Amino acid sequence: KSKGLFQQELVGLEANVRALEQHVAHLKAFLKQEDASVSKVQALLEACRLQNQDIQGIESSMPPHVQTAMLAADTKQATQLRGGKEGRDQSKKEVNATQKKKKPVPRWYVTEAELASISSYMRGRVTLEKINAAVDEMAKHAEMNNRLITTIRAQPSKLAPAERKRATDLLHSVAVRQSVAATNTVLYILNQQS
Repeated sequence: KSKGLFQQELVGLEANVRALEQHVAHLKAFLKQEDASVSKVQALLEACRLQNQDIQGIESSMPPHVQTAMLAADTKQATQLRGGKEGRDQSKKEVNATQKKKKPVPRWYVTEAELASISSYMRGRVTLEKINAAVDEMAKHAEMNNRLITTIRAQPSKLAPAERKRATDLLHSVAVRQSVAATNTVLYILNQQS
């Protein structure tokens, strides 16, 4: 009887040893896989480091007012990411709103070569940063005027009274310019035909 009990324990022990051997084989395979992925991670980290250097080089050559605008956008995005569900809902609304918006007003920044081409007395009075900041301000002003004109045409009741008056003035100014341009075009075509 003790020999049968000994035999059962020996079979159970062999089964445990085989299970442990299989577990060790799985661990070795996992370690080999992880070891192979370490080199890939190191290559990825090196690529990220190089990309970061490139981005810092690009950022250092940007005008200061553009850097400030980018920092504000990054801060807003980080706030939304921390906001959880509310931030995600807000970002979805902004994505929908930006999809509905028209293209932004183009901004053609002045380059160093263009600044160097103006007369020396003007170069002494302005800097490249000031000129490009003025370009940004004019573009923002144009976007605001476009928004006002679009709103006054579509839904005038959504504007406050002061904005409605300004939008109406802008609209009439644009309409007069468009009609003058159309009249000049017609006169030009008629002169060409005669």
